[in-house]
This record gives sequence, C-alpha cells and structure tokens, in this order.
Amino acid sequence: MTSDQKSYTLDEFKRRHALSLLRKSLQEIMPDKYKTLWWCKDEALTEIRRQFVLSTNHCVIDEFLGTEAFSKVREEIKVAHESNLVTTDGMLTFQGKNESIRTDKLGWFDCTALPSTNGSVQASCAFDQQSNSNASQSWPHMQYLMQRIETIVSELGSLSNDINFQLHNSEEYSRNVIIGNDFKSCHTRSRIMVTCYGGKSDTKHLDNGNKNGRRITAIYYVNQGWRRPDGGALRLYTRYTGDEENKEVYCDVEPLADRLVLFLSDQRTPHEVLPSHTDRFAVTLWFWDRHEKAAADLRDAAKGEVERES
Repeated sequence: MTSDQKSYTLDEFKRRHALSLLRKSLQEIMPDKYKTLWWCKDEALTEIRRQFVLSTNHCVIDEFLGTEAFSKVREEIKVAHESNLVTTDGMLTFQGKNESIRTDKLGWFDCTALPSTNGSVQASCAFDQQSNSNASQSWPHMQYLMQRIETIVSELGSLSNDINFQLHNSEEYSRNVIIGNDFKSCHTRSRIMVTCYGGKSDTKHLDNGNKNGRRITAIYYVNQGWRRPDGGALRLYTRYTGDEENKEVYCDVEPLADRLVLFLSDQRTPHEVLPSHTDRFAVTLWFWDRHEKAAADLRDAAKGEVERES
C-alpha cells in the first residue's frame, strides 16, 4: 500500500460532516459564515456538476473556504513547512513504475477518528513526519479543509442525474450520467498530500493510469498574492493519446489562493504542473472508486507490493 492509501468510508464522513447539518448550523447559528460557504446551496452544486460536464473533465471553485478560514489553513501549512514536515521528495507512478520525475517536496497528513469516553468521536490529526519535538502541534484548520472537501465530493455524487443541468443535447446528458456515476462511486479517500513546488515542472501524467482506484482528484491552493508571471499553473489536457500533437488541447488553471480544483483522475484527464518561479503550495486529496480500489489492493497484495501500516 503506497503512502496515500489510508482510507475511510464517506459514510463516516457524512455522519460527522453531513451537509444538511452544516447548512442548518450555518443558517441558524452563523448566518455570516453560511454566506462564505456558498457552494453548500443546491443551485451551486448543480452548477459545479454542470461545469464538469461542459469542461475538460474538471471544475474550478474559487473562494472555497472564505478569507478567514483560508488564512488559517495557509498559516498551518506555513508552520508545517517551517517545521520540516514537507520535505519528502515527490514521486510519480508512471506506466506502472515509480519514477523520480517530480521536483516537489511533500508531506502526508491525515485525521483518524478516535472514540472518546463520552461516546462522541474525536479526530486526531498529524503529519507523518511529526516527531516528539512537535508532536503536540495540532492542525484544526487542515482538518476543517479536509471535511469540506469530503462534503462537496459526497454531495456532488448525491445529485440526481435527472436534475436540470441546462444541458442541450443527448451527448451532454450522457456525459452528465457518466460523471455523476464517477462521483457516486467514491466511498473512500486518501490521506492529504501537501506539496511545495519550485522551479521545474513535473511530467505530463495520469493520477490513475493503471486502475489504482483513484476516481476524483481534489487540489486546494494556498498561494496568497499569486501572479501570472509566477507560473506554476496546472495544465489539464482533454485526452491522452500519447501523440505530442495533442499538447495544444489543454486548459491552464492558475494556483490562486482559496481555489479548489476537482478533476477525473483516470485517462480522461492527463495533466502536469508548469514551471513555478516561486514556492507554490498545494493540498491534494484523492477519492477512490470502492470496487476498483479493492481490486487494486488484491492485485498489489498478490505481487507483494502492499506495505503494512502501523
């Protein structure tokens, strides 16, 4: 089992972070906060799914957390970086092999649900690299970000395929059904990967080129004051054929502050990160297709490639 493969069911997420409860608490207790989480509303979720259907298999959601929550997440990532928790050399699985074709540094972060003595569920959150010297460091806003991404992926899958997406032909409707099923299939997630890019780009690749189970990729950016000359855009291609002539068929997404990008992880969305001329921070989370992930685990176990997790 590779470093990102520690999963929890979305049923568990929804028990703790159900969108209906989130809406109720925000509307009744924190109406100002509800305005910042605009994507909680049905019409916003519908438009996000529609963007997936009409684009190159992705959507871009700006102002995902709002200014206050974004600033707190950014500060925690700054602390993690300065504490040497984002230092592992990046690797890519390319054509079934792990290769050093990334230039980023990364750190793995996760939250584990722990039952308490009063019956409630507490979350213990940490980076893999945390040592005794910083073991007491907590990450409540990273946990909040993880919860919100879990929520939006779950809710995008719960939308009916028959809802009015203002689609104009049968092809668009068919794509909507397929993408809806992609979201519905997501029942587990990876740990969070925090990356710091600087300098060269990574190689054009797929997040799921070998049926590893990844279905949806979520990337959140924490780059305050990012300018176009800073580079580091995420380049998403419309299809992958191996033909270099297809390189002009792409969409560039700039890594702007408080921006969430969702895209399909498989052969439908090859992508790469363009050269960055300053440090570029991103938070990545993968959501897995339950059945494909189970098959991949069995396949890897048969090859003796699954690592035990303590």
